[in-house]
Amino acid sequence: MAPAKTAAKKNLKRAADSDGFQIPPKHLTVKAEISTKLKRRLSVLEKPKLDESAKNYVENINAPRKFKLPELELKQFKGNIKDWLQRWGQFKKIDEDLEIADDDKLQHLIQSATKNSPARHLDESFPPSGKNYVEVILCFKDRFGREDLLIEVYIRELLALVINNSNPQGQKYSLVKLYDTLEGQLRSLKSLDVAKDNFFAILLYSLIE
Repeated sequence: MAPAKTAAKKNLKRAADSDGFQIPPKHLTVKAEISTKLKRRLSVLEKPKLDESAKNYVENINAPRKFKLPELELKQFKGNIKDWLQRWGQFKKIDEDLEIADDDKLQHLIQSATKNSPARHLDESFPPSGKNYVEVILCFKDRFGREDLLIEVYIRELLALVINNSNPQGQKYSLVKLYDTLEGQLRSLKSLDVAKDNFFAILLYSLIE
């Protein structure tokens, strides 16, 4: 056996018999380089998966929610102007919900309109597509939700109530019912931003008219 090989074996045996076997620094450097390259390669392979997951997560958050229409019950609307405030107060929550698709909003609007009523006829005058939803709402507000008409209607209701109750031959209301009815009309006017100071002026004008 060559002297060089014999010396190498003796050195390895001597190292193994010592406190612990020490890997040469050169081998450690090679191992570290290989480990680093593997980590980089794995990170490159995994990154597209992470990016795709993040993209799907964002899309799911921003996607419009799909509602089962029967679960959300709205009061039927015939097209009576007196019922508009209650109607819009209920439907406004749906209208302002950005997570509900316009197609679903339009279906809610159609289903909550009484069949063969002016409101239903207005709904059905538009093609049943979410693209028409905004225009349908604008038409509804213009026909049933005009503030000047609503104020006139509630003022006339107040006058009719007072005149009828003071008429000996008119229908009489109990004090509690009369109070509740008056308060309801006044609250409706208040929701239309009619100040209490203007009530008497409007009533007087209506009487003269």
